[in-house]
Amino acid sequence: MVWLVIFLVVAVLWVFGTLPWLVMNYFFCFPEPNSACDDPAAYTRYARHILSFDLILVIVSGFAIAQLRRLRRRA
Repeated sequence: MVWLVIFLVVAVLWVFGTLPWLVMNYFFCFPEPNSACDDPAAYTRYARHILSFDLILVIVSGFAIAQLRRLRRRA
């Protein structure tokens, strides 16, 4: 049960930590790349990977929450 709570804390920190990075780098790279953006195509690729991983974390977190609720009902 403790590992589910730790997983949820890490998932929340990861998701809310990546969102500001995505937003900041979006403004650096688009609509016109500047010196802060090395490669706009790389940003797009990184953003897709990060958002995919965030979505997976959100889905797995939903299962973890459901498991915690089930464990709470038994107790």
